[in-house]
Amino acid sequence: MHKKTDATRRTLLKTLAAAPLAGVVFYHGAAFAAHLEESDKNAAALGYKHASPVAGKSCGNCKLWQGGAADWGACTLFPGKEVAKGGHCNSWVAAG
Repeated sequence: MHKKTDATRRTLLKTLAAAPLAGVVFYHGAAFAAHLEESDKNAAALGYKHASPVAGKSCGNCKLWQGGAADWGACTLFPGKEVAKGGHCNSWVAAG
């Protein structure tokens, strides 16, 4: 009975020891997402451009922007890709 308990405890400790490492790997993987290309099918459908043609409306001040102060960041419309903070698409919504 003790051997089974020891094996379970050992497995639990290994899992707990590996958890922080998994978080670091996940975080760094997300930090290096590919930049969205203007030629991407979804980007083209929404009229995405790396530089906003509309004064005062850019990805950086859109409600969908998740990039903080970074030059490139996440947008809820394009999972797994990063958009330019100075970019723009037809789905722009005022933040706030």
